[in-house]
Amino acid sequence: MDTSGGSAAPPDGRRDGRDVALELQVLLLGAPGVEAFLVEVTRLAAGAVQRAQSCGVTVQRTSHSRMLAATSDEFATRMDEVQYAVDDGPCLHCLREGETVLVDDIASDGRWPSFSRRGVAVGAGSSLSVLLLVEGAPVGALNLYSRLARGLDHADQARARQFADQAAGAVALAARLAEQERREQHLETALTSRSIIDQPSGWSWPGPGWQRTKPSRSCVGARSTPT
Repeated sequence: MDTSGGSAAPPDGRRDGRDVALELQVLLLGAPGVEAFLVEVTRLAAGAVQRAQSCGVTVQRTSHSRMLAATSDEFATRMDEVQYAVDDGPCLHCLREGETVLVDDIASDGRWPSFSRRGVAVGAGSSLSVLLLVEGAPVGALNLYSRLARGLDHADQARARQFADQAAGAVALAARLAEQERREQHLETALTSRSIIDQPSGWSWPGPGWQRTKPSRSCVGARSTPT
């Protein structure tokens, strides 16, 4: 009989999906910014998938927002950035085609030559790109990396999909917050520019005892007298 007074932990040590989702929401509320939150997502993902050493996350660009990206470490950064540079690779294919992409052996895979060359250069063995879906629509993808060829087995792939399901809602919310922040910045810039444009030339800012100022000679194109 269980006398611990609480529910038993899963035999493989994984937490309940609701716990992960709640932890991500708490992280989002406490993060200093969206990018910092996404870094925490990648670190949690790398920890949740047993044989993954590194992780990156790509949040899809929309008509109203820029693409967002973060990684758990420099290794994942090197692997993700080459895909952005050539606009191709397993992560971007995952997003565009809406399917999970497993690269069992990066060195011998011929689908994305630039990605494979970078993998050989930094010692990457295998990768897995998994969609982040909200109500069936992709909002981004997780990119998990192992330094071993065929390093991500079926159990790791199942854990990656489970984590992606748990994290998708919080990542989508973070993307919306980033979009809202960008719109507010654009509005503030527009209002500042408008206030400068709307100030009448030759008038001082209204205030106590305000009066019209006389334009300087340089402002009215005064000609100099020849010597």
